[in-house]
Amino acid sequence: MSQNGTARARNTTARVASIMAGLLLSLAPSALLSQAPADAHALNTLKVFDPSLVDKTVDPCQNFYRYSCNGWLKNNPLPKDQTSYGRFTELSDINRQKLRVILDGTSTISATRTANEQKIGDEYATCVDFAAINARGTAPFQPLLDRIAALKDKRDLPALLASLHRQGVNALFASGSNQDFAESTRVIAFFSAGGLGLPERDYYIRTDAKSVEQRNQYVQHVTRMFKLLGEPDSKASQDAQIVLALETRLAKASLTITETRNPQNLNHPMKLAAFETSVSTFDFNAYLAGLKAPLHDPQTDGINVTEPKFFAEVNAILTDTDLGAIQTYLRWQFIHSIAGTSTPQSFDNENFNFYATTLLGQEEQQPRWKRCTRRVDNELGEALGEVYISRYFPPSEKKRALDMTVAIEAAMGRDIDSLDWMSPETKIRAKEKLHTVANKIGYPDKWRDYSRLDIVRGDALGNMLRAREFESDRDLAKIGKPVDRAEWAMTPPTVNAYYNPQMNDVNFPAGYLQAPFFSAQEDDAANYGDMGSTIGHELTHGFDDEGRQFDAKGNLT
Repeated sequence: MSQNGTARARNTTARVASIMAGLLLSLAPSALLSQAPADAHALNTLKVFDPSLVDKTVDPCQNFYRYSCNGWLKNNPLPKDQTSYGRFTELSDINRQKLRVILDGTSTISATRTANEQKIGDEYATCVDFAAINARGTAPFQPLLDRIAALKDKRDLPALLASLHRQGVNALFASGSNQDFAESTRVIAFFSAGGLGLPERDYYIRTDAKSVEQRNQYVQHVTRMFKLLGEPDSKASQDAQIVLALETRLAKASLTITETRNPQNLNHPMKLAAFETSVSTFDFNAYLAGLKAPLHDPQTDGINVTEPKFFAEVNAILTDTDLGAIQTYLRWQFIHSIAGTSTPQSFDNENFNFYATTLLGQEEQQPRWKRCTRRVDNELGEALGEVYISRYFPPSEKKRALDMTVAIEAAMGRDIDSLDWMSPETKIRAKEKLHTVANKIGYPDKWRDYSRLDIVRGDALGNMLRAREFESDRDLAKIGKPVDRAEWAMTPPTVNAYYNPQMNDVNFPAGYLQAPFFSAQEDDAANYGDMGSTIGHELTHGFDDEGRQFDAKGNLT
């Protein structure tokens, strides 16, 4: 299960995401805040085991799915602001109401607010104030557009691209930190493919009628976005074609989704000097300086280039593409990366109409407060999570979930012993890995420090860009240091779970550990039947087609 709640556009793991396997899955602030429920504790009335959802008119021997699910399906038609709906989205909606209660309370300016409460409260209050965002128009993002326009020489591109990458603009490629595949105890720099505006490379490659239509719709979308920036119709249309052509080249040089699922395909260790030589048109010293990456010696600093073929194409693009076309592409990547809750309604609506409605079929935009709770969770997830935990996840529930996890791991060990198709040597290795799995329940042992992140009430775009820079700096600062095995890749309020083969850990955020998946008020039979299946599911990822390639310490072997 992996929703990428943090959505760090420039993080290295954007192309290594397949390693983290999983289960699935313009009003003023005062007008919006007054609508929140007074007591979120009473919101979740769901049950782990609910006999009322059974349809007794169906013979379970003929159709057990309909027998067990018809009641829920009848009560839960697909909402217009969703593209799919199940028990995960049902709980996510309830959980967002809980987050809303927290954020409504911390949005009120008070001398008693903690530093973290000030940040999450002011970020939320700024996000829901759509009228103020509309009133400011495009002025907040004009400075970065001006900087792109001021580019006079390709030799100045590395410094500009570093600045854009720090601010979450996923142009040309991605960089960041990750555990060394060969030595999981250390963190190194990763350079990965990126820079696409469509969801993944095959959108650019497929030749069926639907894919051709989607590419045409994409060009129309990019055209409209350029027009919103003030470009004349003819230039906007021409610039959109430039974007498609450049991104198509990047896509054709990228690995397929199937290929990226095999971590061996993403393992290309080399020295920084060798990488600089292979991308000869790009000054990586200037780029790394602008990125504030702690890489100093090209001869000794080891990195991983996940897709060398991709970077060969980047080098070719920088060689044969004129500067104006590159500026057009960067301008698009920037506006594409910020469109949403930080931009005026015209940009927000156009972004939604293409990515949610055209590509996914979503009929309506979600209410502003829902999107803003998600944004605060993305940007300040552990600051929000610390408050969330204190209200909704007592230590007793953490202990019960941990006890379940340990018991299921023991049962899995007994299953391994009983397998007749597995050799004795392999059983030893499998149990060694199983017994070293780290169990992370609810929330991290140490909370993230956000003291260096400035959240300014009323500065929606500035807050988002500063949050991205903060995360970029935090990510890159890990290079050259021992891995922090206590770190989480999901926030505590997340309704999701994951297994990470490089960490060899299972992670169950507190947001997931509530009904209909888990409840301290229900018995073991119900909890093992639901939450227990998720625990078992995540454990099996340590032994599936990806996870099996990593040993007990998280090394790719």
